[in-house]
Amino acid sequence: MTKIRYTLTPEHKGKDNLWKVDIILHHHYQRRVIPTSIYATTKDIRPDKQLKGRVLRDTMDICRLYRQRLEHLQLREYELDIDTIHKLITASSEVDIDFIGFAEHWIEHNSQKKSIHCYKVALASFRRFVGKDTFPCSRMSSQLLKEFERSLNDRPCSANAYPRYIRHIYNDIREIYNDNDTSSLFVRRNLDNWKVDNPYFPARGQRALTVQQIRAIAAIPDEKRINSQRNMARDAFLISFMTMGTNAIDLYGCEYDEDGNITYERAKVKDRRTDKARIVIKPHPLLMPYLEKYANKKAWETRLVFNFHKRYSTCEVFNTMLSRGLKEVGKYVGIPDLTFYAARHSMATIATNDLGINKYVVHEMLNHHIHLFRVTDRYLRKNFDEINKANFKLLDYVLGGREEEGTSNTFVDPDGEFGCSVFVDALEAVEDSLVSLRYMVIPQDKLPEDKWRVIMRMSFLDESVDIPTSIIVGKDGLNKNYEITDGSIIDRCETLLKQCEQKLEDIDLSELSSITDLLEALND
Repeated sequence: MTKIRYTLTPEHKGKDNLWKVDIILHHHYQRRVIPTSIYATTKDIRPDKQLKGRVLRDTMDICRLYRQRLEHLQLREYELDIDTIHKLITASSEVDIDFIGFAEHWIEHNSQKKSIHCYKVALASFRRFVGKDTFPCSRMSSQLLKEFERSLNDRPCSANAYPRYIRHIYNDIREIYNDNDTSSLFVRRNLDNWKVDNPYFPARGQRALTVQQIRAIAAIPDEKRINSQRNMARDAFLISFMTMGTNAIDLYGCEYDEDGNITYERAKVKDRRTDKARIVIKPHPLLMPYLEKYANKKAWETRLVFNFHKRYSTCEVFNTMLSRGLKEVGKYVGIPDLTFYAARHSMATIATNDLGINKYVVHEMLNHHIHLFRVTDRYLRKNFDEINKANFKLLDYVLGGREEEGTSNTFVDPDGEFGCSVFVDALEAVEDSLVSLRYMVIPQDKLPEDKWRVIMRMSFLDESVDIPTSIIVGKDGLNKNYEITDGSIIDRCETLLKQCEQKLEDIDLSELSSITDLLEALND
């Protein structure tokens, strides 16, 4: 709790006593004295040693000013040290704030943020880059951020993401400290001129394994040493594959429902979806040995499926151990740079390409959200039978030794005007990025002379909008599923798509709250 009060200090005793009036700043059992030029005499002080009259009014004006500045610092949200607070409420010019110190407080305050672990790693990387535990905001610059980005060139994904996290925290510093009643720019510099050199877009499909590679991982023998990281990582990888590509954070916290099924709300997107991204998975018999091996023994205390929360203090520690163990797994089976996410990619790819499972069903197995049905879904009670049936078919084929014949891979819209297929790229990770873009035609929106206008469908924060383009395609440029096949049309669409992606790179999506805000930002 931070408080402001005044105090009286005897300056001269005699016939006319004189007291000096000072302001006291209290913060977490610490105090700092803020001197004033106000003095009080005996006639200005009441019998209870409190000020009165004009001296009281002048003193309270100063106290009121400092309290207003404290409110602007939002101390109930951000924990600052008392010396920084003292400088900020008394200074009329720039105050050199420690960026790293503030960032640590910011991360602690936002501990419930889904991506907070990424901010922690980015800050640790930035601290190694500057080689210090403190770094003043006055030395932050777009050029410094560019040098930080280039220092990560050997890790393209990190080079693309970490500077963005650092800039996000720095922009919060500017917003908090520069919002004050004196209009003082406590943090003068901005990082608006920084732009990422080479936006990182991982190659699609590179993380998907073959059926033979999945079987090879399942066949890795146990290490005899206790607490083997390789054994745990191998088992967790297979558990993820057998539970429709469940992410590590969701394995860590998934629970049993009343019917003995595994259920969780996907942590990555549950705050952005009305259904909380909930999924229900019926355990396959092949999964049972793993459920027993990692069972939460105190099931009467919690419904948690696995005991990972007892083995590892946090999900971040669990994820770190997985990464280390998977390096050993990959080395054993000859798969370099094996990642946990490969289980998710492999599940979707094998289900689609090898078994011909409907793309819409695979989309549901991945717990993605199809914006095309966002209105319809409000009226339907979600049923997980179809995806569990598909998952059993997949596991029987990959790990159970039962060969299955593939089937046609289309999603038929029986209620459509033409009774034909509607193009839905269900493997596109709609919810794995904040914004997704897709060009397509809508069969029902037919123009004269058997032509269709290409639209750009943009999805953001569980909302989507169809943006008409000037591109027109004829019937001979579409296949029976109304997918665009004309090469020249595809080239024009891809060019338009890249232009939109380039514009999105310059927009801070974290500051937008709706797709309307995003459209306005794109039009600026």
